[in-house]
Formats: sequence, structure tokens, C-alpha cells
Amino acid sequence: MAKFSRQLKCLHARVIAGINAKCVAIYCVDAYFTRVESCHDINQGEVPCKR
Repeated sequence: MAKFSRQLKCLHARVIAGINAKCVAIYCVDAYFTRVESCHDINQGEVPCKR
């Protein structure tokens, strides 16, 4: 988990599946802000919280 958290560069990472199970929202809580990646961004191949 330590390596996983380090890769995301986030203190916490949660993966929440939508009702349709096709939409996944990832919430990353960083030291100073909270970032929410939409399903569209994930489908584009972007990695949440990676900077």
C-alpha cells in the first residue's frame, strides 16, 4: 500500500463504483486539496492524482 500511495502521490485514494458499474469515480485526498477525477478522464487513460 505504501508504494501504491506513493505512486498516486496522495494520502488517501478511494475507488467508488457507480450504479451502472461502468462509471468509476476516484477521490484522492492530498495534503492540501481534494481532487475528483471523472469517469471521462479515466477513460481517456489519465491516472488520478499523478502529477
